[in-house]
Amino acid sequence: MGRLTLLGAGVSAVAAVSATWNPSDKAADVTLSNGNLTMTASAGPESVRTGATVTSSQKVYYEIILDNRTFNPRIGFANSFSSLTVALGADFPATSFGLGLNTGTYNCGGSASDATATLPGGMANGDRIGVAFNSLTLLIWFRLNNGAWNSVIGGAQDPAAGTGGLIVAPDTNHPLDPYMAIAEASAGGDQMTANFSSGSWVDTVPSGYTQLAS
Repeated sequence: MGRLTLLGAGVSAVAAVSATWNPSDKAADVTLSNGNLTMTASAGPESVRTGATVTSSQKVYYEIILDNRTFNPRIGFANSFSSLTVALGADFPATSFGLGLNTGTYNCGGSASDATATLPGGMANGDRIGVAFNSLTLLIWFRLNNGAWNSVIGGAQDPAAGTGGLIVAPDTNHPLDPYMAIAEASAGGDQMTANFSSGSWVDTVPSGYTQLAS
């Protein structure tokens, strides 16, 4: 559910609005549709970020539907200093970090978790990927079609309990810069749809995690 803002007596509480992809923060070859929830690219690497940001002590969850995979699109988070035309997680200190949907590999340049096999590779059109990010502990988890978190890694991988997780190595030059969800097309034809709203989530949400909202 969206967060509620408590106002003065006699004023109704207003729920926070769930995120969408930001039409003002995308690469030129990315087009948006479906209420700015579906991104399609005619070239790659080309990315789009959300307008909503993650606070410094927030647990957020969202889902991505893989509509069409041409090569190795990626999903994750990025700050405003990350390039929208460079592969996700390729830089250090990391301004972006995320999962490849063909390789199933997590990339976060310079972190202990960089280039870690995380989910099964070769994800197919129609697959659904869940993302849970704890910005306080700087840990992230992924799952495929409501399966086990970080299933290739195995062991205790549970965002609700805070166990396991992949390490995020943030850009220490800009420690206060907030992160936004990001989707990257690796080649022309890649298409993904985001479920940012808690009302649109299909899978079981880890306890304590909320929607990314403005």
